[in-house]
Amino acid sequence: MSDGIRFRFDFSLVGESNLRGGDGIAAPDFRRMMALVDDAVEALAGKHRRGEIGFPDLPFLGMEARAISRDAAALRATCTHLLVLGIGGSALGTKAVHEAVGDAAGRPGMALSVGDNVDPDAFFPLLSTLPMKRTAVVAVSKSGGTAETNAQLALAIAALKKAVGKRWRERLILVTDPSRGVFRRMADAEGLKSYAVPPNVGGRFSVLSPVGLFPLAAAGVRVERLLAGAAQMEAGLERIAEWWQQLWGESLGKEREGRSPVGQTPARAVGVTDQHSQLQLYQDGPADKVFTFIRWMAGREKGNVPRAGFAPDMAMLGGRPLRDLFDAEFEGTIGALWSAGRPIVRMEIGKRDEEHVGAFLHFWQWVTAIAGTCAGVDPFDQPGVEEGKRIARALMGEKGTQALRADFAEKVSGIRRAEIRIGKDPPDVSTRRKGGK
Repeated sequence: MSDGIRFRFDFSLVGESNLRGGDGIAAPDFRRMMALVDDAVEALAGKHRRGEIGFPDLPFLGMEARAISRDAAALRATCTHLLVLGIGGSALGTKAVHEAVGDAAGRPGMALSVGDNVDPDAFFPLLSTLPMKRTAVVAVSKSGGTAETNAQLALAIAALKKAVGKRWRERLILVTDPSRGVFRRMADAEGLKSYAVPPNVGGRFSVLSPVGLFPLAAAGVRVERLLAGAAQMEAGLERIAEWWQQLWGESLGKEREGRSPVGQTPARAVGVTDQHSQLQLYQDGPADKVFTFIRWMAGREKGNVPRAGFAPDMAMLGGRPLRDLFDAEFEGTIGALWSAGRPIVRMEIGKRDEEHVGAFLHFWQWVTAIAGTCAGVDPFDQPGVEEGKRIARALMGEKGTQALRADFAEKVSGIRRAEIRIGKDPPDVSTRRKGGK
């Protein structure tokens, strides 16, 4: 175990006194907001005491994490690859942690693939590249009724049956509700290995539950340390940014009864790549954003740029650690936005390891829950997402949805089209199947 986590959270550059143009937060406003935060924390604590929310308990499931690690080690003895099937919160957390810490050299782990998209042009090639005789499949759906994951699972089961025959059940693990739903019934009927998602933990808050712990343990991540870091907070940054986008956007973008809708649009920008693609907009565009900069205090890789071979005006690079340039770009981007009067929050994470990543994820779960409560919305539901799912299932012909399907078709038919078309439209799929032209 490490000596503890290290974080730096610096919000100096959101204060009015540190920003030109008066766009920052004045001291009286900050005190008022902190009072709202105190009220929100007490409201969330009440929900936790009543058992309405369960994510604060996840960092303390050490016994469950150790059992999961043992199961994952047993699976690694027979399989080399793991395919995770899930959508949204059932997949993004796993991808975030794995990219951040899961590829460290020397760790015994299965090769991890995540199928989180039903685009046939993405999923079929993914499935075809896996050595199914040495592949295990984890399907994640709390309700078991996620149409996308069910479609993926049917294809994965067919591939397993073709590869290992009747032993396909040994290669399939379900992560779902402990007592109800399609996946729970399937696990019981087929005798499949399964893990339970606590009923009071939503998908985007579930990365520290078996949803993330089992696939990450199979991939070699030390999940006990992941929980230990989150517990300390209770007491690859690109994928983490993807996870944060879903957590923030889906939790906080809501309608409010009798009031205007609320929500910020989460956008991620990764390193110097997005400095070159987005900074111009952020610096000289509308002043309607808060910028949070995040980096590791210490990276894993070291190496210097060669001393020779540079043009005269680039000679300052020679012989320097490549990380010096990375850090200079980080500070330079902050400086440019600050000079433009943009509010900036800065976070630095001690090490690129399980403890720090676990603490970071849990920190943002709490920040999101508090921000939603302060804004007067429920940060744990997603009515807009559910409406899209209802329409999709109706369009697929789900029983009992004829009225919804007809209503949607009528609305679409009333759209006044404004479009540009180039080239000839391909024939309709249904027409081709009937032999039409």
